[in-house]
Amino acid sequence: MLFDQNELDYKINQIATSNILKIENSQANKVGYQITEKCDLSNYLSIDEILEKDIELISQGAFSMHQLVKFIIGLLGEKCNIYASTWATCETVVSGLINMKQKGLINDCFFLFDHRVVRYRPNAYALFNQNFQSKILSIHAKICVIESQNTIMRIIGSGNWTRNDKIEVYSISSKTNACFFYKNFILNEFKLQQ
Repeated sequence: MLFDQNELDYKINQIATSNILKIENSQANKVGYQITEKCDLSNYLSIDEILEKDIELISQGAFSMHQLVKFIIGLLGEKCNIYASTWATCETVVSGLINMKQKGLINDCFFLFDHRVVRYRPNAYALFNQNFQSKILSIHAKICVIESQNTIMRIIGSGNWTRNDKIEVYSISSKTNACFFYKNFILNEFKLQQ
């Protein structure tokens, strides 16, 4: 369950067409969404909510990590850097990141990829390296830090930077210490491997 049973101040709401379940705890400043069908996230998540609360998401194939990141960057409306780690990616996702860079939404990306990406997705990895920063290592963690001039937030989840229809979970927080912890982890891995 999203909240400890000792947390008494929580409420569960079924939203609109019943494809969204919202669980909220105002004392703990948390909100969770279980999303069962593809939908427009902007109908449920605002930039204020993302910056003010810890958000927990369960996506039953409704969206993937790259779609969530694109949505958040669109809400921020500022040029961002992305610091991330993933086990896998694909050319479609990398092309989307390049498109966001060309539109002025992304300044740069710093990604840690698992060594298997070279074997299983060599074209995607080559395309990524032509446009962004990357390192290869043995990693399965799915971390993403989005940083703009005025904002930093982190997403931890189960989803890779690929398109899939599986159940995935994501946890979003803008708590500064946690964000810099993960950003520094990624940047330190770059330094260790140079």
